Amino acid sequence: MKNLKIAMILVAAVAFFCSCGDPEAPTVTLTGEPSVFELAKANEINVDMNVKVDAPKGIDALKGNVYYLNASDSVMDASTFALEGFTAGEKTYEGTIKTTLKKEDVKDYAAVKFEVVATTKNDVEGSANFTVTIEAPKYTTGNFEWKRLGGAAATGLADFGLSWTSSGKTVTAKIVPTNGAKLYILAADDYAIETITDLNAKLTSEVNEYRGVNAEAPTNKTYNDVIATVYDGKTYLINVTKSVGTVETAGNQIIVTGTYKAFENAVAAK
Repeated sequence: MKNLKIAMILVAAVAFFCSCGDPEAPTVTLTGEPSVFELAKANEINVDMNVKVDAPKGIDALKGNVYYLNASDSVMDASTFALEGFTAGEKTYEGTIKTTLKKEDVKDYAAVKFEVVATTKNDVEGSANFTVTIEAPKYTTGNFEWKRLGGAAATGLADFGLSWTSSGKTVTAKIVPTNGAKLYILAADDYAIETITDLNAKLTSEVNEYRGVNAEAPTNKTYNDVIATVYDGKTYLINVTKSVGTVETAGNQIIVTGTYKAFENAVAAK
């Protein structure tokens, strides 16, 4: 069960006790902002909501619910909260609900729905809800391994639109874009980019090759190189972090490893 901390600020509550008569459903409104939590842009957001209840027959009970939903709107988890300053019998209630949603708590859900339910003594209910959509980063992540043994063709690069054609005079790997691919060299801190829009803004200077990897053997090198490729409907943000060179019977073997983010191309690359 989620332990969601909710702060309630009472704006106004006018107490008029319930009189006898036919049941009449309470009118409940719940409005708030923001309505979207973009996980790519923030680790947490503050959600502010305003609630108002009108019940001519008097409010007997008032409660708050929080539902954590998946993409099919099924409830995956739930919790409750109290609305402070409420006294049974009131005909009108107004208050402000304040809470903080944290990325680590909601990243596995598609939405968080807040609900306020008012009930009369005759068990007639009225309710309203406010939903915050959880917008996950639109990319996938993974690890890669590029391997070349002697003069044989290198493996592991094709999906990124890259080819390891040779090693140069300075004993560095010559990695180039394949036909139809574009290659860019970025700054190390660009690997923190979380959206395709922000990434595309960095793709301003296309290059013909990447020569950052040592191709000597034996050797063990670490890097923090960031490159990007646009290929086959995706944009890849690649962080090259290590290379290991060993001397084998068939020649020097170089293995390059690191991580990547793969973005669906939502914006035309430059």
